[in-house]
Amino acid sequence: MTKKPTEYLDRDHEVMSLYYDLCEMYDGSNAENIKKQLEELIKKDPDFLESYLFLGEILQDEGNSLEAATLLENAFKRALNLITDKEGNWPDILNGHGWKIDMSYGLFLEKQFHYGRTMKLMNH
Repeated sequence: MTKKPTEYLDRDHEVMSLYYDLCEMYDGSNAENIKKQLEELIKKDPDFLESYLFLGEILQDEGNSLEAATLLENAFKRALNLITDKEGNWPDILNGHGWKIDMSYGLFLEKQFHYGRTMKLMNH
């Protein structure tokens, strides 16, 4: 008997429309307000990973690489917990917002690279 493939399907999130409103409102000059609202979205729905990505991007643009790296590391860990099973196995199929997980992982690695370089500079 063939085993049915496992699948990850992201759900709709209540905060999605607010998130997209923030994306449209952001113009750089309102970064502090947008950051506060993104932090509220993260508190309201910590499994909506796009909020972390947007906040991390703003922090990075402001030169807050360490804070951005920490935020994205937390988002990546949360993504892993959402997607993998109790044994850490990945599903056979990623659906819904699964492609964004790859993006968050890529951003996480990029931020970790900058974080590592920053830590080396600070320790010298």
